Amino acid sequence: MILSQQAINDIKWWIHSLPTAFNKIGHGPPQCTMTTDASFIGWGCCLNTVSTGGNWTSDEVEHDINYLEIYAVLLALKSF
Repeated sequence: MILSQQAINDIKWWIHSLPTAFNKIGHGPPQCTMTTDASFIGWGCCLNTVSTGGNWTSDEVEHDINYLEIYAVLLALKSF
């Protein structure tokens, strides 16, 4: 593979910069914790003592489980 000089310069920059390229994310301890789960039947979530959830539509259930898990998080956030 032949790389352009610009590509070589970019790779060198990454090699040099990556070891020090980090930024800790800190917002303090969480104020609350929400849990979610999904299956091929439906989804659910719980925030403190309040729970909600529902069944998937026939269109939604056609997606893979990773999609459904992320969609459950979105629906949970919208619910509260």
